[in-house]
Amino acid sequence: MLQRCAMLVTLFALPFHALAQPDRELCTFVSPGGPWGIWKKNLNRRFPVEKIVKDLAEIGVTDIYFPDQVGRGGPFLHPTAVEHAKRHGYMGKRDFLEEVLVEGAKYGMDVWLMWTTPGKEYPDTDIHGLNDPRMITLYCDLIDEVGRNYGHHKNLVGMYWHELDCTEAPDTHDDDVAEFAAFCQKRFGAAYPGDAMPKVDPEDVWWRRHFLYRIHVMNTFVAKTKEVAEKHDLRTSFCTYTAEAYSGQGWRWGYDTVELEKLCEKQWFAGYAVESRKAYQEVKGAWIDFGPSYKGQILSRNYSYAMHGRPLSYFEYRGPVYVEEMRKYYSGIERFNRTYGDFYTGYRGMTQQEVDLFLGMDNITNWTDLMMAWQGGTTPAKVAVAVNVTPFIMKHPVATGVPYKERVNDLMVDMTRITDVDGVLLGSQFSLLAENLRRYDVIVVPQDMGDALTPATAESLRLYVKAGGALLVVATPIGTARDDLTGMVDLSGEFCGIRFQEAGLPGYMRLESGVFPVPEKKRWAGARQRIEVTDAEVLVRDAITEQPVLTRKGTVWFSALGYSADLAEYFRSIILRIAAPPVLLEDNSSVRILEGVRKGNAACFALWEKGTANLKLDTKALGLQGPRFEVKDIVTGATLTTGGHRELLAGIPIEIKYPNQPHIVAVGSARDLSQFSGIYASDAVFEGMTKRRTLENPEVVIKVPTEPGLKVGVYHGSFGVTAIISTIAGESAFNAFALPRLDEGALAACDVVVISKTAAPIYFKTATDLLRKWVEGGGRLLLGFDAVGYRAHPPVFPELGQGFTNPKGDVVTVASVHPVTTGLAVGETFVHGYADHVQMTAGKDGSVLVNDEFGKPVVIAGSIGKGRVVLHGMITGYTSVKRGDFAGETKEPEGGERTVFLNAVTWLGQGLETRKSE
Repeated sequence: MLQRCAMLVTLFALPFHALAQPDRELCTFVSPGGPWGIWKKNLNRRFPVEKIVKDLAEIGVTDIYFPDQVGRGGPFLHPTAVEHAKRHGYMGKRDFLEEVLVEGAKYGMDVWLMWTTPGKEYPDTDIHGLNDPRMITLYCDLIDEVGRNYGHHKNLVGMYWHELDCTEAPDTHDDDVAEFAAFCQKRFGAAYPGDAMPKVDPEDVWWRRHFLYRIHVMNTFVAKTKEVAEKHDLRTSFCTYTAEAYSGQGWRWGYDTVELEKLCEKQWFAGYAVESRKAYQEVKGAWIDFGPSYKGQILSRNYSYAMHGRPLSYFEYRGPVYVEEMRKYYSGIERFNRTYGDFYTGYRGMTQQEVDLFLGMDNITNWTDLMMAWQGGTTPAKVAVAVNVTPFIMKHPVATGVPYKERVNDLMVDMTRITDVDGVLLGSQFSLLAENLRRYDVIVVPQDMGDALTPATAESLRLYVKAGGALLVVATPIGTARDDLTGMVDLSGEFCGIRFQEAGLPGYMRLESGVFPVPEKKRWAGARQRIEVTDAEVLVRDAITEQPVLTRKGTVWFSALGYSADLAEYFRSIILRIAAPPVLLEDNSSVRILEGVRKGNAACFALWEKGTANLKLDTKALGLQGPRFEVKDIVTGATLTTGGHRELLAGIPIEIKYPNQPHIVAVGSARDLSQFSGIYASDAVFEGMTKRRTLENPEVVIKVPTEPGLKVGVYHGSFGVTAIISTIAGESAFNAFALPRLDEGALAACDVVVISKTAAPIYFKTATDLLRKWVEGGGRLLLGFDAVGYRAHPPVFPELGQGFTNPKGDVVTVASVHPVTTGLAVGETFVHGYADHVQMTAGKDGSVLVNDEFGKPVVIAGSIGKGRVVLHGMITGYTSVKRGDFAGETKEPEGGERTVFLNAVTWLGQGLETRKSE
């Protein structure tokens, strides 16, 4: 067994090397840039291919995604004669593609060419959009060129299409109405009658067809380029983002994973965003990324989610491995240092302890060894949640991720508190084979996921049920439809023995049953369906209305109640009545099972969240052979217990001592587990890991100008900070200055504090409790854009409001009379500077002052304790270069946006005695 010294030798035990090498699949992204100059500064060479590829081989990388095209529609890293394509000048006389192929071949690494189409016009041309024939021709010519000039390299295996959504999403297709009409005629037998593209409306069949047209545009581009690639024995791979989990308008991307699976040999998916990505693990050729390079990640959780036994990917190669090199490069950039400080603890938002434990070559090698040791294994899960993604997006086009979280993600997360849970993508090649589905005792079909099935999917579910598989259908019809959601055929009677009547209103219910355990107290039901039972047994009723809420027809269970957190225990009891999982958590304070995998005569389960539980393992149901087994924490190598089938079925006490501690438990014979000697010496290395010890800009003195006026501190890390300060300082009543950090001293220097979307959200997260305490004591605070409580910025004042989504649109409307809207009439509209804004949900104590065109809050104000708060969803101080574009620049606000912003600062300062400068 190959041994390596770990980074912290006094803390870490010796690692292991995975067995069964042929199963290993690990891909990473290798670019000479990002940032340009890192290697020149560290090694005095622009792109040290030999060193990089050799290091990757030592880690165990098997495939390279090589960004041959730099940026969106940018120049290429190989010599090219294709019209409009350009060679990148950074190469000099070198050919980076050739070098990567040659070095990769030495270690048996396959190489995929990564190309990214332009967000607007292709540079120096008027070529625009994936459906522009010239765009297709350009990329087909490039594939031809690569095939001719580099096809002799056997490790050049294919093309990887990267972020094509960034080309499709901004394309309004206003110039494609005739093409859209022809698409509708061919696909649906009726031409679109309008002279402009339909507006977003899930009830409008033409908008739904417009959504499908975008998918058609995307798939046509992939299909045509694939035809050329196949002539050169090159395969097609695709970077697929999951639009249903996105809180914005992912329908614009044109992505349909089910259709892309038919076109692509490989697809890349992010695998670390809680349970929502599990449905993609069985997609043909899936690479699952464990995300060590993204901002704001919990690395220990990301790594735990990678214990699924499928092919792995990590974006990108530099940041996770070359820690000191990255720090050295960025430490020389003054502006970066001023904004973030350290690359990892500032920009990436990690603690130094996380960096020491999870990054660097040794740590990445040890963890990927652990992950890949289980590759080629199978899932032990007996419970799966099925999703029918494209129809769901069509029904919820605005902020799709919000209902998806409520209906799917929260349900899955809750069920992981009792057992291992998988996802199933309905319509995928995996799901269309009923024998694949039969691995599960029960498949849960969440709300809005059961109708609009394809006939093939319905037939697969039918065969699954016929073979004895169970369904739990949650407040959704089962049925088929055309892909534009017309021609619905309700199969709820056949499957569930019920007939839908109408949707009931959310509310509290008291459940009663003579045959099934139900909550004693009233519970909140977020969704209710009134049904007529035609051929099913009623198990649970609403005690007040006597309406059936849980029925069973054979092995198909139907819940008339949608999932809600208040019904979590009730839904868990239904699952345990239907399924017999081989792994269970009981007496559980908070622990979850993130992933499970069985390989050979062993299985492992990634456990998560600080707490205690009793872990019950049914070794017979897991298919493990032998009289006695060892149960081991393979992160530390510590043996938790040994015993036979009965002892492990009785349960193993589990304690996760520290926040964000990875606790991965394996069960098998002592011989089977002998390879897992652990990565760290003990779990004590995780103590205090989440505590930040770094103060932002501690050396910078807070300078408050001596001018008179309300002292307004603007957090220096805010987007558009200079424009915000100049806007405020232009008013004689204000004295504006930059705050270098968010601590008690900084807040004490201010009458009003302004924080917009921050470049380094980790410092905002660290300060949220302090900000709330300061406001409660009388402080006045304006939070802008993401800082209202959206994306990486947690909500500080949810009782006033918090971020919901960020729709594209720049027209807003005054909603009420308030000092913040002084000078503007109710109903008056104005245009703000940037292409989008953060839409909010109002809390019980928030006053909505400005709405957007969807009628959703954009500005909310209210009081907290002795203080005041304005939640301002516009990114004031930052403006689109061209109206509607997402490319922006720092610029003072104008018109109504300026009025509302300055009024907000004025209202926040009312009643305060101006503090004197020291």
